[in-house]
Amino acid sequence: MNMKIPFLRWLSVGTLVLFFIFSSRPDVYGWGNTGHKTVIGIAQRHLTEKARQNIEKYIPYDLKQDAVWMDKHRQGDWAFTDTWHTFCVDGRHNYDPVAPTGDAIKAIRDACWRLSDRSEMTDSAVVFNIRTVIHLIGDMHCPVHILIPGHIGEFSSNLWGREFLPTVGVLRPTYYNGMELISYHQFFDRLPGYIHGQDIDAIVEKIDRCCRREIKKIVKGEMYEIDGHKDFGAALAVWAKDCADMALDIWTYNPTLSPELDPAIMDMATPLVNEYMVRAGYRLARLLNAVFGE
Repeated sequence: MNMKIPFLRWLSVGTLVLFFIFSSRPDVYGWGNTGHKTVIGIAQRHLTEKARQNIEKYIPYDLKQDAVWMDKHRQGDWAFTDTWHTFCVDGRHNYDPVAPTGDAIKAIRDACWRLSDRSEMTDSAVVFNIRTVIHLIGDMHCPVHILIPGHIGEFSSNLWGREFLPTVGVLRPTYYNGMELISYHQFFDRLPGYIHGQDIDAIVEKIDRCCRREIKKIVKGEMYEIDGHKDFGAALAVWAKDCADMALDIWTYNPTLSPELDPAIMDMATPLVNEYMVRAGYRLARLLNAVFGE
């Protein structure tokens, strides 16, 4: 693996074009409030006391309050972050850094790299990078935020000259139990709330049931120390492939991208949604413990 650290690319003509593409698609909001808060809530239960104390120096309130901060700051001065909410894989589901303005994997990797040697950073910069990590770990574990090569009938997501399964930007009205949604993408973004309601503590208590051995397997992946920085590129690549492998399940629920969703689809998707949130929570805890636990 190329271990060269990719740093932030600021606004360019290409960024502005991609900003228009993504910001004109109102369905690109992974897991919503419920899903993101659940991921963070699980992670909080697995933080070391030292990591918790160090994070509280910069964010002295419940991290869940910043669960969707990144979704609310994607325009204007923050437009350079708009494409960070998704990532691409190749035909074998290996991470493919094709997005010229960055993606979820690159943004998480860069943020952990910076945070692991934060002594020269301003407090506001530290807070921004924490918000990046806690939100984008959730997004990378949302199946409709993973761009996988392919198409369904006449439908595909077309970005950077490539065809992906139709998750991003395919605004085909979708109906679930008489409710109209913008797209199949939006249905999945809202699923954690549909399934569990809004009581985050109850959701976390219900699904955070893995034993230590199972958690160790979920968070497995190499982390490298380079000149005082922590590079999670290798681990993130492993997790990205795992997320992409799991994402194919959503097409077994709706193999033709029918606008009329099977009334049983929520029950069919519940195990997948819960598994994604659990894995995201454990992996977020691993990153935060490694970066803030010393």
